[in-house]
Amino acid sequence: MMPHSIYNFMIMVEGAEWVDTILVHHDHIVVATMKNSKGEVKERTTTNTELLFSEYSNEFPHEDLTVGFVGKLGGPELYINTQDNSEHHGPGKQPHHHLDGDADPCFARIIGGRDLFQEISKGSVAVIEHVKILGKLQSGKKTN
Repeated sequence: MMPHSIYNFMIMVEGAEWVDTILVHHDHIVVATMKNSKGEVKERTTTNTELLFSEYSNEFPHEDLTVGFVGKLGGPELYINTQDNSEHHGPGKQPHHHLDGDADPCFARIIGGRDLFQEISKGSVAVIEHVKILGKLQSGKKTN
């Protein structure tokens, strides 16, 4: 459904791109910044993983606890939607969306930790210790 975004995401997970990354609340999203737990700008652990083209599927909208890349040609910064943000990040909704079909890529769903994102939304800050891919979805069903 979103092969380019998912491929880049998996490369960044494998390269530990977000280990020791600060998560901060910003309006209607939680952003994985490119700063470490000391507040210093992080060095990239993967290269050439920015998206090469805008990719979006109406079958995977920006719903609560879905993951999107920041910007039209996003990566490595990403965000977690803390509400249905289809109107904020869907096709043609951001200033950097120049074409009607342009949208921030939305490619994954958070399946646990809702309480953590609620705490971050209240102003707490969290640090990513690790990212784990638990399985893949095929036809809406989880497989391992």
